[in-house]
Amino acid sequence: MNKKLGQVLLIFIFTASLTITTSSQRVHAANAAVATPPPQAQHKAPPPAEKALTDKLDSFVLASIITKEQAEKTLEQLIGLTPPEQKAHFIGLIKAGILNEPQALAIENTLFKNLPEGFPELPETTAVYTIKNKAVDKAAQQYIGSRQNESGVKAGKNGILNLTKSVIQTTGSASSDNLSSFYGLNAGALAEVGGIIHLADSTINTAGDGATAAFATGSASLITLANVKIHTSGDSSCGIAATVKGVIQAENIDITTLGDCSPAVGADRVNGTILIHGGVLKTAGKNSPAAYSVGNISITDTAITASASEAAIVEGRNSLTLNNTTVSAGKLWGILLFQDYTGNLEPGLASFTMNGGALTAETGPAFYATNTEGNIELTDAAITAPSKKLLEVAAGKWGTKGANGGKLNFAATRESLAGSIFCDNISTLTITLKDHTTLASTINEVRTAGSVNLNLDDTSVWNVTGTSYLSSLTSADTTLSNIHDNGFTIYYDARLAANKWLGSKTYTLKNGGKLTPSEQL
Repeated sequence: MNKKLGQVLLIFIFTASLTITTSSQRVHAANAAVATPPPQAQHKAPPPAEKALTDKLDSFVLASIITKEQAEKTLEQLIGLTPPEQKAHFIGLIKAGILNEPQALAIENTLFKNLPEGFPELPETTAVYTIKNKAVDKAAQQYIGSRQNESGVKAGKNGILNLTKSVIQTTGSASSDNLSSFYGLNAGALAEVGGIIHLADSTINTAGDGATAAFATGSASLITLANVKIHTSGDSSCGIAATVKGVIQAENIDITTLGDCSPAVGADRVNGTILIHGGVLKTAGKNSPAAYSVGNISITDTAITASASEAAIVEGRNSLTLNNTTVSAGKLWGILLFQDYTGNLEPGLASFTMNGGALTAETGPAFYATNTEGNIELTDAAITAPSKKLLEVAAGKWGTKGANGGKLNFAATRESLAGSIFCDNISTLTITLKDHTTLASTINEVRTAGSVNLNLDDTSVWNVTGTSYLSSLTSADTTLSNIHDNGFTIYYDARLAANKWLGSKTYTLKNGGKLTPSEQL
């Protein structure tokens, strides 16, 4: 990683718009809220000092969690209210569009220490070596930390640390998993609120719980890693993580995590970004995918293995892109798209894109979408599912029962896919096969799908492996010669406008099977 690339990346960081996302640790705000903030009551008890409130709001502006304008509008609404009234007022701030829910929870939790754990306040962090307001070059150093909540190195506001051929090692644990996962408390190397760390030809080892190896948090915070080896052994200890618009870019990275709940790579809340080119990512613990995106992650030319977990997770309106990367998932499923809680604070699609490379899911379906809307796009990727289950879109353990299905668009280009496809009665699935893609599959065999639609171009083939039920079928080849029926029957819903071209007719296919309206059952 060269400094010029880091400078270019900084331009991206400074100009990126604030996008707040959420994860499983967030507290959901109450639904019974008015549409606009209630008017400030008159004759209130003496309010908290305006300066103290202003300072708190300014700290969130500094961390790029809220804008200056949001701080001013929030201050206008809270000044003159007693603390209990201020606490109740945050729902109105959300409904009025002054703050979104994570922002409101962050500020509220800072002002009222007795709130349940949710979106935490900014912590005070310490390190063996701290740099801010200047740039320093160092080589052949050892930074050994042993205390609770202590990082090895930290770059704060306007601090730049260029570090080569060095060792960062910590053994202490974090006092709060929440603060560790959100702001990097106890991380081996921490860049916060504008700090920058360039680390090359070095190692980071952490042994405590809540001890991510490298963590970037806050707007303009950046960590670059080149030829760095990372090892974490505690629980809740990622290899690398980015939150609150922080960015990590890595080249030729070697990451191993051993603990539970310890992804190798985690872009977490408030739009963290991680870019990786080359290396190895390995996880051994339970609930430890190699990549967990509640932000934006792009991984290229890398080998990924999660031996006791799914390979990767995308939660909510966030993204993961894999380019020429080999992926192995040992448990559960290959790739999971989901939303962990009821209600999506930032509506949108969970997006997974795979270009080239290979994915092997040792158990379960290769792809699983639940309690979210999602897009999966595959191009020239080799997908292997020994379970013979390719794709599942269905309710799971997350969300509100009866409303926690999935809504997925699944697109394949130049693919050779095999395995069953299942969609439950509260889920919808659209499958699009393009550019010489082949699919060997039974689709919706048990006829449970809320909706399942198949689109075939004239170069792609569906090799039918069992009786299948479609809501709609579109085919650029109107002779249906691109459906290899193998003697099985395919049912479609003649009532749908998308099937008008089929004329509510029954078609005998070339291998003796049929395409027929489902009403004839």
